[in-house]
Amino acid sequence: MLYLKGGVIIVSHDERLIRETDCQLWVIENKRINEIDGDFDDYRKELLDSLGEAVMHNPSAAASSL
Repeated sequence: MLYLKGGVIIVSHDERLIRETDCQLWVIENKRINEIDGDFDDYRKELLDSLGEAVMHNPSAAASSL
């Protein structure tokens, strides 16, 4: 894909594939498409921070996610 002239859309949950592909990361969530400013690690940190915030405001959310 290094020499491809054009675009490719890859839909994946495979972290290895996402990390090894030089790409722009977009997340589809709650019927919205959001461009991630940064790389996969930035997205992961943002996601974990938001989950931590949700648990802090609703401790039973952590128990129900198990």
